[in-house]
Amino acid sequence: MVTGAAIFDGLVQDDVVTLSATGSFDTRHVGQSKPVVISSTFDGQDVGNYNITSQSLTTANITPAPLKIKATAVRKTYDGTPLANGTGVLVGVLAGAEAGDKIDQAGVLSFTDKNAGTGKTVTVKGVRLIDGTLADVTGNYNIEYIDSV
Repeated sequence: MVTGAAIFDGLVQDDVVTLSATGSFDTRHVGQSKPVVISSTFDGQDVGNYNITSQSLTTANITPAPLKIKATAVRKTYDGTPLANGTGVLVGVLAGAEAGDKIDQAGVLSFTDKNAGTGKTVTVKGVRLIDGTLADVTGNYNIEYIDSV
């Protein structure tokens, strides 16, 4: 969604002119100063009193969507390493899922240390996301990794 405000320069006081506008980015990926094509419709009881010049192009930023990924709780037999078998799982709904974004690499899970014990914390990092064309879209998300016990 593109949000912003309209400036009516030269509008006579008490005249009623309204604007309905939509904006479309050239891509859905995160970035600064990305081109936006604007489509505008003007209405209101006084719209016919004006020669309106509509803005058709601007730029805007797309910021990363928040995403939480939690380490799965795992068990293992002592092997001298802190590595854990398991996957990173999404917490909540993946923004952009309708476009086919999904986990491609489940990340690396590890215990906080290599020693045997109970109630040990498992961490996850390095999850990779791809879209329907198999392009890496990890950068479109602000990933918060959540430990598991």
